[in-house]
Parts: sequence; C-alpha cells; structure tokens
Amino acid sequence: MFRQKLLIFAGLGSLCFAQESMNQLLSTYKVESSLGKITKSEAAGFVDVYSREDLEMMQARTLMDILKQFSIPNISRTANGIAYFAKPSNISMPNSAIRLYINDHDMAASTYGSDALMWADMSLEYIDHIVVYKTSSSVEFGNEPGTVIIKLYTKDAALEQGGKLRVMADNKGSTSLSTYYGETMKNSFSYFFYANGNNIKREKYYNQGYELNSDTKGGNFYSNISYKNWLIELSHLEKETNSFLGIGTQHTPDGGGLDANHDYIHITKEFQNNYKLQLSYDQLDFDGTYADSNGIAIGNLGVVENYYTHYKDKVFSAILEKSIHTQNNKLLLGGFYKLKTSDIEGMYDGSHNSYDNNLNLYSIYAEDSYSLNRTTMFVSSLKFDFYRYKKSVQSQNEMIARVGFIKNIDNFQMKVFYTKTYYPIPMAYLYSDGTNIPYKTNENLDYTEPTLLSLGVRYKSKHHEAYIRYANIDVKNKISYNPTDGFVNIGDKKYNQYEFKYMYKFDYFNKISFDISMGDNTESLELSPKYIGHIIAYNRYGKFDFYNELDYRSHYELYGVTVSDTYNFTSSVKYHITNDFSAGFKAENIFDDSAEQVYKNLDEAIPVFDRKVWVNMEYLF
Repeated sequence: MFRQKLLIFAGLGSLCFAQESMNQLLSTYKVESSLGKITKSEAAGFVDVYSREDLEMMQARTLMDILKQFSIPNISRTANGIAYFAKPSNISMPNSAIRLYINDHDMAASTYGSDALMWADMSLEYIDHIVVYKTSSSVEFGNEPGTVIIKLYTKDAALEQGGKLRVMADNKGSTSLSTYYGETMKNSFSYFFYANGNNIKREKYYNQGYELNSDTKGGNFYSNISYKNWLIELSHLEKETNSFLGIGTQHTPDGGGLDANHDYIHITKEFQNNYKLQLSYDQLDFDGTYADSNGIAIGNLGVVENYYTHYKDKVFSAILEKSIHTQNNKLLLGGFYKLKTSDIEGMYDGSHNSYDNNLNLYSIYAEDSYSLNRTTMFVSSLKFDFYRYKKSVQSQNEMIARVGFIKNIDNFQMKVFYTKTYYPIPMAYLYSDGTNIPYKTNENLDYTEPTLLSLGVRYKSKHHEAYIRYANIDVKNKISYNPTDGFVNIGDKKYNQYEFKYMYKFDYFNKISFDISMGDNTESLELSPKYIGHIIAYNRYGKFDFYNELDYRSHYELYGVTVSDTYNFTSSVKYHITNDFSAGFKAENIFDDSAEQVYKNLDEAIPVFDRKVWVNMEYLF
C-alpha cells in the first residue's frame, strides 16, 4: 500500500520541470529581493524559511497548513479543539515553549502564558513569509523565552501597491473570504489593511450517541501605518468553536464551546544611533462553556454537569534596545518591562468564584555575534528575568545563557549551540485565591528549566540543499497535573531529537524535498509518533502551479489505544488565468489517512485533519 501511495506521489510530483531559462531569471530576481533573506537570523538557531512563493504555490489557507509540516514539534489538537504541540514520542510540550510573533509582536497572554496556539488557524493571506527558529533561546527577539520561535512577517505596502481578494469554499460547506490593500504615498507614508471572515465545517464523530462537533467560525483584522521611522500596528482575532469532545470525564458533550478574542496595538519607533523602542498592549477574552450530564471534574468541587469560565488577560509591554555594530561584532543590548494581569470568573453548577492576579516582569539582556573572520562566528547571550506577583505567589529570578559557534566551509555550514533556559509558568497554574477551582493550583511551583545541546550540518549548492540536526534536551522541574495533587513538579526528563532533510531545486519554482525526524525519551515510551516524514514537491509549468505533499507519521500507543502508521497526501493545482486573476483546486488528505490523536476515556483515535476539497479564486487589483 505504501509503495502505491509513493508511486502516485512521485508521478504527480515529477510534473514539468520546463521553461528553465525564464524561471531562472525570475529566480535570481526573487532570491535577491526576498524578504525572507532579509529577516532571518542564522545566529538565532536552526532556521527554516517559508517564502511567499512557497505559501502561494501550496495554496496555504491558515497557519495550520505550515504547522502540520513540522516534524519537531508535532502538531495535534486537544479534546476541546485547540491546537497543541508535542515532542516526538511524547504527549505534549509546555504551551509557553512556543512563541508566535507577527512582525515583532509576541502573541503574549497571562492566564496560559502564550496565545500562540489560539492563532494556529489564522489566515495567512496577509503574511509575506514565515521564519521558524528551532532550539532557540529567543534573547535576540527581546521577549519572553521559548525554544521554538515562529515569526510571521506581514506583506509590505511598498511592495504591494494595490490589493487582493480571495474567496475559498470546500465540499463540506466551509467558506473563507480575505482581502487586503496597501499603498505608499508621499513623504514616506504608507498604510496596509487586511480582513478575513471564515466559517469552517469539520467532520463530525460520535461517542455513546453524543455528537463530537469541532466546527469553527471567526475572523481576523490587521492594519498598519508607517511614517518615516514609526510603525503602528492594530490587530483583532476572534474565534468560536464547538466543544468537540468537551472536557467531561466520558467525552459526552452536550453543547457549549469556546469563544475567544485577542486585540493588540503595537508601536515601533526606530531612532538614530540604532535605538529601537517598542510599546504594545494586548487584551484577550476567553470564554469556555460546557455541559455534560456524565460529569466534568472541577478541582475541589468534584464533578459538575455545567461549566462556565471567563478569562480576561491584559498585557502591557515596553521594550528598549540598542544595536552596536563594529567591524567584527554585532552587539545587542536591551531590556523590557511587562505588566500582565489575569482576571478569572467561573460558574459551576451554580457555584460562583472569581479571582485575579498580576505580574510585573523585568528583563535585561545582551547578545553578541563575533565574526572571527568571514567564515567563523561565535555567539553568546545572557538574559536575566525577574518575576514579581501581586498576590501570594513566590517571586522568581531566572537566567538564560547561550553560547554558539557557526562555521562555513565552502558549501558546508556547521552550527553548535548550548542553551540554558526556562519556561514561564502560566498564571492559571499558580493561584486560585484558595478555592482550587477549576484547577488545583500551586503557588510554589518551580519554573521548568531545559538545557539544550544542539548541533547541525548543512550543505548548500545551486541545486542541492541538505541538513542533519541533533538536539539533546535535559529538562528539570517538569510540571504535570493530576486531580489529586493538582499542578506539581515531577522531576527531570531527557529527550533526543534528530532531523534530516534533503531538497533538490531544479530552479526557483521547481523543487522537491524529503525529510524525516525522530525523537525519543528516557522512558523509551512512544506516546505520539516517534518518526515523522514528508515528501514535498513544488512545480510550475506555464500558467499552472502544482503542489504535492505526503505526510508520514509512525504508529504509537496511548491510553490502551494503538494508532497505525498514517499517510496524509495533499495535492493542489492553480491556474493563472491572467496576471491578476487565478483559480485553484486543493485536495487534502486524499487517502483519508490523516494523523490520528488518542484521547483518554475514548475507545478510538480521531483524525487530526479532514478529507477535503477546496476551490478558490484570487483577484489582484
């Protein structure tokens, strides 16, 4: 069966590597002007770039289209329908380990540490390119720590000088409408705005006669105004999703779901002498409503049938940085202050509770990239963070230290990094005003502290690119939750991660890649796929763009349920009718063999991705 699927993929992926001379000219221009080349930082970790052309040829609709290509970490979804990450062979990884940026804005949150996963299905229509940093310390990005940094860069009004309208629909009744417009005017003034609305229908499943519904609807707005050295950004995300499996003990939901909103404003001012000031304000509103006649476990209340909770987060940030450049050094000095507040209110079978807390976070940091010569660079960084809470939570002083070495030898590049970092604890884990509702919190938790040793070798030539990466992760004070003790530190864990990728580029628009990754842990458990691999082909022939992707995930066992190997095949074609008008067709999960997720107290695993056919039209104006 695998051979048949591979042959089908190979046949489609090998289409039409023609028109090389014209494409090569376009390739040279686009490579030299690529924003991805400008914004990526080799010193920040292992770097993967998804260019604008990549996103357009794959007809990427949401960030999830990119996240599912990740091998480390692995993407799945929780019982209440929210995306989450896991290390290979492990159930999950801390939410705060994943940091998502739009330009320089971190999707910060108070209650759960990071709002990155709520943005996982955001539309990508206003995104120009994506840069992913793995085994990073995030010091260079001047914000809260994370080991996987996902940076999304919006389209530039100066390059757009016009707008775009995109309409999408699928065979299940889903619809998505996106539009943007950007313009540069006199006196270095430019503006850009974007809006999206979507109504996404998902496959429905059943458990004990109860419908498991994960349909979502929502929208996203983004705008910016740029004038000389000022940039003002405004954004709004809203999302409503059904309860999927719910949070009941038997996964028998009877109504409810999630309703979330995230608004932010981000102001950036660049001064002379390489000073940079950033001010931002985030507000998040998160409502969870559930009903389950078979019971929902709620902290000290035991089991209830009706559950409602509301979280309101507010985050204010001020960041000041100074860059110093000499012949051999690139030095970054910076500091920031954050005020994070969390207000929580809940109603459980008529029992009402509410509490709040706030955090003052102070940080200073420095990073130096020293070029010994044209081929050798040493990287070192140091960051000190000071956590001060309003209510009875112990103060924490944390440090991030990192050293690195980068060596280029002809077509080869070698990177070695040693990083000692930590993961901040979400405020929801720490304080509940003595009620321990809805969770049993622990105000004396110690921060999880991973130490990472990572090394990689890359080979790159005109047509070939390959890399091998390895990371050893030693985690201290890992945090876990159980109904009896609540949130507790459970000791130390060790992990290994391996990645290999090879890409052959016929020209800029025609390339094929293969990657495989593996992860293990000290317990030798396989609680999620241990092996993950992809074969991906981008092809352009005349006015047609072709994209083919085969996603492989190995078997695993969790909660007594065994999941077999899976092969998720996606194929798409886009026809450029004119320079300004195109139509596309995309078939997802063609083999109906998507990655599957196991849930506690559910007898069968549930596919993470649906079998779907999307059609879309795009018009530039």
